[in-house]
Amino acid sequence: MLVSLRLSRAFQYNIQRNLTGLKPYSTKKVESTSLITQDEYTEVAQYPRIIPEAELLRKDEIDWHNKIKRQKTVEEKLFEINMPRYWGWKCLLLNEGEIPYNSLEFTKFITRTHLIECKEFPTHQEHSERASELAGKLKAQVEDVLSDTLTVRHAYTFKNLDTFDAEKEFTTILVNHLNRLFLKAFHEENPVLRTVQVDYSPRIEAFWNFGNLCETYERESSQFGLPPDEIPEEYLERPSNKYIQYIGKPILQMRTQDPLPSIVNPDQALCSQYPVPHYGYDPFVTFGYEMVRRHVTNIPGFWPGESREFSLMSYHHSNYLKYRPASYGASDAEETLQCQGILASFAWLMSLASYQGMWFSSIYSHLKIELMSILITFQPVLGFTTFHDNTYPFLTQTVLTDGMDFSFVLYQLNTTELHHEDISTNPKSNICWITPRMRLYDLVNGKVEGVNENVLKFLIQFYMNQPKKIENPKPFLDENLGVIAKYNDPEKRTWLESRFKHFSSNRPRHRYDIRYL
Repeated sequence: MLVSLRLSRAFQYNIQRNLTGLKPYSTKKVESTSLITQDEYTEVAQYPRIIPEAELLRKDEIDWHNKIKRQKTVEEKLFEINMPRYWGWKCLLLNEGEIPYNSLEFTKFITRTHLIECKEFPTHQEHSERASELAGKLKAQVEDVLSDTLTVRHAYTFKNLDTFDAEKEFTTILVNHLNRLFLKAFHEENPVLRTVQVDYSPRIEAFWNFGNLCETYERESSQFGLPPDEIPEEYLERPSNKYIQYIGKPILQMRTQDPLPSIVNPDQALCSQYPVPHYGYDPFVTFGYEMVRRHVTNIPGFWPGESREFSLMSYHHSNYLKYRPASYGASDAEETLQCQGILASFAWLMSLASYQGMWFSSIYSHLKIELMSILITFQPVLGFTTFHDNTYPFLTQTVLTDGMDFSFVLYQLNTTELHHEDISTNPKSNICWITPRMRLYDLVNGKVEGVNENVLKFLIQFYMNQPKKIENPKPFLDENLGVIAKYNDPEKRTWLESRFKHFSSNRPRHRYDIRYL
């Protein structure tokens, strides 16, 4: 007969402790009373400090930037930036060639650019004599290229194009011929041209978060979902941050393994010496810019992982100038070219900087946050973005042309800190040098006459500019990874690659998405 014994939990525990050599379990109840001291009571009630909403929002931003900081690859950082908005961020969209009237001051303001109009670039003066000599030798070959290209202008392929598209196609053909001629002629003078990467009609996209944009009272009040008379005044005084997305398509661009040397020391490129204008009007009202919801992207014409990741030069169309209304005035063409040169150069360098792992480095390097009555100085280090400054300058050379007139641009990117927390304290400014339009040749009875050697000299100087190697160009990326293509896990690598390319495409969702049926 089996006997079932029910032992108390305390008895079982004592047996177990005795068998293992431990002291037996004591079931004695121990009572204790808390000591009451006079310090627990005050005559006046003490309450914890109420943390202002601005500090809480700022703390959330810090947590988000720290999360981005922990990502090991360029793609994952870009991926994380788009995670807070499933349908994408609301962006001010800028398209190359669509430049509103009288928008030069606004363009300088949103890119933090100081513009210098010049007839000779600072770095090219020492090579001016050599460039003039080479221009004289190359003049006859350029005339042959122009004559051959003009005969193609009336080919059958242009019959199906309207006037504007035909002119753009002619400019593209001419630029491609000139580029091949210069690469072949000067690869011995500049050995870098032997290994340069040429991208034809590349996809250029860049975004940045700009602070302190002025808005109308109605636009500011609409974001709170309350009538204007019910919104607290301090809400309307908050800085306005807007994502700005630029989309461009150059004729071609050339990339090298090392960056071009800077013209001005970035520590000396201060706003006190190179001032930047302030634009105090709502751009949505004054210019009619469109706000679109999309995933923000930084694409400098290639995907992460390329070995040649720095800019040499790029060509851009300016054929749209002759179709702008004459009522805009005589100075409109030059100002429009200046806007295009600033935006095209700034956007390419901004996207190139992001591929160097320049993401979210020192967003609050100038900001001290009093949080929970403790003064915290937050200085994370990760990379160069619109929120964080670059540790070395980026330089690019830009050519704006309609096939006959040429304008040349040098742009040095000294700072990318454009966020509202840093824009008022950031002392640096970007610098842009630009020349007036110069005609390459004249047409007399359909024949090329008078090739301008001065234009050839500028082109030669651009091709002769030699990059210089720098130490540790990617200080904020994982040395063993950097890009998702280096992940060993094939499933993770494939999934990240497909998702990154998907949101970068900004392809609209299918009308009958199967997941919602």
